[in-house]
Amino acid sequence: MENCSKEINLDITYKCTLQCAGCNRQDHDYTIVKNEITVEEFQKVLDKFDKIMFCGGQSDPIFHTNFITFLKMCFDQNKKAVVHTAASHKKKEWYNQAFDANPKAEWKFGIDGLPEDSHKYRKNQDGKYLFERMLDAHKKGLDVEWQYIIFDYNEDTQLDAYKLAVDNGIRLQLLESNTDVNGNNIKLEYDYSSQVKPRCLNETTPKYYEAGGNILPCCWLDSHKDEVKELFDDSLKLNKNTVDEIINSDIWKKFNDKIKSDPYEICRKRCGINHNQQDAKMKRTFLNV
Repeated sequence: MENCSKEINLDITYKCTLQCAGCNRQDHDYTIVKNEITVEEFQKVLDKFDKIMFCGGQSDPIFHTNFITFLKMCFDQNKKAVVHTAASHKKKEWYNQAFDANPKAEWKFGIDGLPEDSHKYRKNQDGKYLFERMLDAHKKGLDVEWQYIIFDYNEDTQLDAYKLAVDNGIRLQLLESNTDVNGNNIKLEYDYSSQVKPRCLNETTPKYYEAGGNILPCCWLDSHKDEVKELFDDSLKLNKNTVDEIINSDIWKKFNDKIKSDPYEICRKRCGINHNQQDAKMKRTFLNV
């Protein structure tokens, strides 16, 4: 069996109530399969991976019908759960049930700017309400983090956010954005001729599950299905295989061989040397309080 990271990013549903301009949903909504991971498929993931990152690549995990069940499964089987969420359309009682289902889970709340301003990027979000839910999680003793993407509209309120985080004992993470608030690229100039070092070939790089039922080498491939059709073959669905059977399949091996010698365009775009160097410059700033 090939070496494999013990971490995985999961898009467990296709649902989200927000309309963030920089999200893949805005450009690639047509590629999103209206499907959700089942309890049986989620157990297959737990059988393989030790750290489950409920990401928000193309959805928000809180909208999966069985999300609270999944949190409890992680807790009962001693698996690390990390929840990335930015939506605010669940009742307070639901959040409390979710927090109680897994006291060891880590929650990362996407509130970009002061709570009253976050909706300027997170369309349809009630930032004040979500901030209150983050405080509820903190009061219950959960590990929480406030993730703050920097845009023009919130660049001057970083210090205010830091003070707010200090006052409430919350860890604040400041992130630079590749786009402006309208989703226009402002940071990266892709050099398709640059040398490529695919991060997915590194055994420590987390794998990715998309709600259509596929395990993928990385999350960027989900919005480029036409380019990597072979990875979306029905024979590789998680409902028909174990994780090991998928990542050790001939199709995966051929994919790995190809990106070593003749990388796909999306691989050149996201894992070119120039891109990786620019990624390194866009430091993430942690303010621990």
